[in-house]
Amino acid sequence: MVGSAPRCPDNHFRNLPGFACNPVYSHNRKGFEGLRLPNVDAGPSDADHGFPCLHGETTWCYLDSLVLPVFTAAGHRAVAPADFGFGRSDKAAPWADRRQSRKGVPCNGSATS
Repeated sequence: MVGSAPRCPDNHFRNLPGFACNPVYSHNRKGFEGLRLPNVDAGPSDADHGFPCLHGETTWCYLDSLVLPVFTAAGHRAVAPADFGFGRSDKAAPWADRRQSRKGVPCNGSATS
């Protein structure tokens, strides 16, 4: 169980140039209870093709704002999962603990069909 964590206010992310995506927040992932993890899920949920938009350290899915409209305009679904400590996600761990070896754990199963 993880305790409280710093959270950037949502108004810090309003009116970002070229980023009209609204996040879908998941809560209470095993080992990350009480923390908010945003994911962008754009396009039709029943699309024939879906594209995961994965980002690296130290970025967040804002960089995907260039490709999300391309996928959705073609009728595809695009999912941009977040990682704790970056962008809109809660900042649970000290900076030194946001390392590559911990990546992927909270994102598993972030999108469902």
